[in-house]
Amino acid sequence: QAKEGTVSPSILKVFDRWYYGALAYYFYVLDEHSQARESLQLADEAIGDAITQCPFLLVLARSCPELCLNCARTFRNQKQWSEMRATINCAWNMIEDRTPLCRLRDGNAIYMRHIDDFFRSIIPRDTVEDRALKLLLDPQVRRRSFDGLVRKAEYLPNVVVPWT
Repeated sequence: QAKEGTVSPSILKVFDRWYYGALAYYFYVLDEHSQARESLQLADEAIGDAITQCPFLLVLARSCPELCLNCARTFRNQKQWSEMRATINCAWNMIEDRTPLCRLRDGNAIYMRHIDDFFRSIIPRDTVEDRALKLLLDPQVRRRSFDGLVRKAEYLPNVVVPWT
């Protein structure tokens, strides 16, 4: 519990996730791709640290596959095609619950199924919440949504025109 005038360590870790994500984008724009990937790794670690400190922050791990896609973009821009493909495959494995979204410092792994279990434990208050939870838990919706993100990550700037 944070004292008045202080910020809890878990909230600082949530801020770190977004700070390092923004820093990664900064380095990406500057074509400093290795620094962008390092920042993405720090964002990923911040998610694990936040969850360790406050397990209810588990849903933050849903952003880990997107961090992988951002890493894939750095490989794409460096024309490192096999690394790009491997990183995208890693992200798909997270979405499909075949590999952890993240690992906590104690070695415990967070999988998509853990987040799904968390969402299933929520009792919706109304039909709007019920529909939202069903969408969050629908694997087809998850796949379609993620496929759209993958397609955007695979675009080659100035080569492929996105017609979406």
